[in-house]
Amino acid sequence: MTDRDPSISAIFQPDPAGPVRALLVAGSCGNVGFGKLGQFARVLARHGVPVIALDLSPDVHSVRERLAKEFSARLDAAEIATITAAIHPIQGTLADVPADLAIGLVFEAIPEKLSIKRPFYAAVRARDPEAFIFSATSGLTTRKLFEGLPGSERCGVLHPFFPHLTNKLWELPEHGAVTGKAELKLVKAFLARAGMNLISVRDVPAFAADRLFCGMMLEAVRIHASTGLSPAQIDDACKQLLGTQPFFVHNLIRGANSLSAHCMELMQEEVDSSLYTIPDAWQPYIADPGKQWPYERGQRCPADQLPVVRERMLGMLFALTAYMARHNIAGLDAINFLAEKALAFREGPPALIESMGLARAAELTRSFLHNQQITRADEVAPLEVFDEQGPGAALGWHAVYVGRSVMNGVGLLSLKRSTVNFTFIAELDRQLDALERDPEVRAIVLAPDGTYSREFGHGADLSCFVPVLGDKPGALKLIQQWKTTLAKLRAGKPTVAALVGRVLGGGLELATSCHARIAAEGTLLGQPEATVGVLPGLGGCHQIHRLSDPAAAPRINELLLTGNSFPVAEAHAWGFVSQIVPVRELPRGEHGPRRRIGRQRRHPGLPQRARGAPRRPQHQPAQRGRRRPRPPAPRAAGPHHRGLQQAPLRRRQRARGRSRRRELHPLFLQDRRPGPAARQAPAVRTPPRLSTTGSTIQPAPALHSPGPWRPPSPAAATTSPSPSRSPPSRSCLSCSRRPACACGTRAPPSRPSRSTSSSRPPTASPSPAIPADRARGAPARGRSARRPSPRSPAALAWSSTSGSTP
Repeated sequence: MTDRDPSISAIFQPDPAGPVRALLVAGSCGNVGFGKLGQFARVLARHGVPVIALDLSPDVHSVRERLAKEFSARLDAAEIATITAAIHPIQGTLADVPADLAIGLVFEAIPEKLSIKRPFYAAVRARDPEAFIFSATSGLTTRKLFEGLPGSERCGVLHPFFPHLTNKLWELPEHGAVTGKAELKLVKAFLARAGMNLISVRDVPAFAADRLFCGMMLEAVRIHASTGLSPAQIDDACKQLLGTQPFFVHNLIRGANSLSAHCMELMQEEVDSSLYTIPDAWQPYIADPGKQWPYERGQRCPADQLPVVRERMLGMLFALTAYMARHNIAGLDAINFLAEKALAFREGPPALIESMGLARAAELTRSFLHNQQITRADEVAPLEVFDEQGPGAALGWHAVYVGRSVMNGVGLLSLKRSTVNFTFIAELDRQLDALERDPEVRAIVLAPDGTYSREFGHGADLSCFVPVLGDKPGALKLIQQWKTTLAKLRAGKPTVAALVGRVLGGGLELATSCHARIAAEGTLLGQPEATVGVLPGLGGCHQIHRLSDPAAAPRINELLLTGNSFPVAEAHAWGFVSQIVPVRELPRGEHGPRRRIGRQRRHPGLPQRARGAPRRPQHQPAQRGRRRPRPPAPRAAGPHHRGLQQAPLRRRQRARGRSRRRELHPLFLQDRRPGPAARQAPAVRTPPRLSTTGSTIQPAPALHSPGPWRPPSPAAATTSPSPSRSPPSRSCLSCSRRPACACGTRAPPSRPSRSTSSSRPPTASPSPAIPADRARGAPARGRSARRPSPRSPAALAWSSTSGSTP
């Protein structure tokens, strides 16, 4: 092998001194075989692994030219030449494969007949005892295929999905399969290296996805036979309801009718119910693989028939889902993912059940079973799984799109969908509330789960906005509902977004709602709403500005107006992204910021002190001998003695409570590590104010324009104090005292020095390394001149003045 990758060499060159074994694709002229031949050859060609295309048809000699044509739109000529050079077409049987060429893995995509499959497996095992054999069957279990075959632990099923050349999704029967655990681990490592997405299911007839796909087609045929609606009209209703078209898909794939009917027959062997009975109207299309349903595109389903199609189609899908959930064929999130990614559903049946309500879904299914007179209904559709207080409690009905887990005091929200819709927002709100109520959770991380979603998010589902087009109140209600959930990410416990892949539109707005962002290398960000003529509705127009360096504002404006994407390195330079890590380090790296954030006791919106900068006055310890001792608390006899003694403490607690109530909405959370100015946290955004510097009143830095905090300059630190003014009659904006302090603004009040010698002349401010108000002769803090809480916005106004107290 040219590149000895452990996951590939474990199958194709287990002995480093031995020969390189080949991949054999049997049935390479069919849709499945040809597509997977191209997928596997693209991965293995660069490693020097030969790929054998085996088929009885003479068309096998043209597979290289066909693949070159298919790849021409996506790959360069050099890579296409490398792929096609690794493919060796052979017309014939296994006996025609050169005897000196060892086989490492066989991917079988021959006709769905045991009389053909089992003799082929026996021939492979006799020729290469250590070869892995995996079938592309859509309905036969591993036990039916391989039981009794020598070395059955090295055999299994990999069920692919259309379009086979580009779709990297597979069903992998694990639970109850004959495949050995160690052997399965090797094959999964190889497929993961090839970028495939494996969904684990139970080894039962038709597995999980085909139960929905074939059942949907079966009910569509029965609706066609009983109502007289044309296939195109039924497809129109299904497209409105589910987003997919069963008749159109079956016309598109040769032999799909016979495969779907075969899966229904296998399921009827499992439970003999009329739910799986094949109608006579389907038989001609099953017998002739090339026969297509009459189809006139553009036909609309009559309005009075839409409820009929809806009730029957949803009833069938919900019944199939209930059976799979009851018998643990696959998790609800896996069933939903397969329906959306493999079958092109807009929302999978579990998500439809959740959005409808479990009680209502159970009633609809019960009505369908009764009206269609389904036999053994309690077995094929166990409706108790819809009971959240009973058997359905542990199935995860409200974790289809957003999972929740807690480890070492950190809550993890696992995102299983790449686009935002109503059900996703409802689950996010529910899971976030649960973590906020958990006293053990100190911080929350949002990240794609890695199985059902490998990217943070592509934006909002446009189908959610179609019903409110032209309806301003409806659109406003939708946006406000979603923004209410996103606002919780900023108002509660510290939140960190772990970004990877594409982070676009609503996905980016979800990330900006968190206190901090950490990203994997190669992440791409953007707000592409402008390209479709709309505005970001969840804060995308302003949140990026608020969380980035003000110097980047022109570039951010350009990106928002054009809708162009931008690399994560650029976002990191602005300070919008806290840290960039390798993709493999992202699960571990996301915990670094949350640990620092979780331990941080100061308000997260306050700017952080750079290394080497002087501490702010409110964080300096009091110098010895400069604080005037407080008078003792008044003592009184009787039962109220203790309450009177602790009255000053209660006043301080109330003051702290007032300051904390001003800080309910933190804007950004940043770690304390030193770094460039782009990594420093922006200032808290409060209304503009004035500060006194010297004898001239100058505008203070606008707090609504974010920027890094900087220590006081030497010039500002040595500026002479301004003369005090008579206090106004209103209360101070900073400390709410009456009468107001001398400045009448958020600047610190003018107070006479409380030094022991009242005749001591004022001293000059020291060097910037020592805060001026802690220098010898500076006024000390006391009960009557207490500065605001260091966690309050007023403290920020205090600390951002010139550094010397008048």
